[in-house]
Amino acid sequence: MTTEQFAILGSLLLVSGALLIVGGALAWLSAQRKYSSWKSVSGIVTRVVSHSLSPADFHFYPEIEFQTQTGKIVRFESELGFYPARHKPGQKVSVWYDEANPDKATLDLGAAKWTAPLGLGIFGVIALSIGGIILAITAG
Repeated sequence: MTTEQFAILGSLLLVSGALLIVGGALAWLSAQRKYSSWKSVSGIVTRVVSHSLSPADFHFYPEIEFQTQTGKIVRFESELGFYPARHKPGQKVSVWYDEANPDKATLDLGAAKWTAPLGLGIFGVIALSIGGIILAITAG
């Protein structure tokens, strides 16, 4: 690779890193805004359903029932699947739901709220650092 090509690579990594960091910050703000108006309640796993992602790969999804603060009973299947199964029927779990639309509920896994924003931010910092190093080397 020529010095000019390295400089282009460094610049692309700098821009990509900055975009990833901004994307992570926006994802974090979006999650904070979304969950700040949602309610947290206790739910019960009613059953565990397996879905095949491919012939050799399947995950287990808990079906959860909970009662809203207004008394409505809601049952939903989690969008988060696990292998091996992480839940058992009868198990108590924490649920987040939108008061305006209780059918929009999700299993409350604390990490799920910040995993994507944190991952984007970490990859952004890595790309930004590598891009800066490459540019510093090619400039010197």
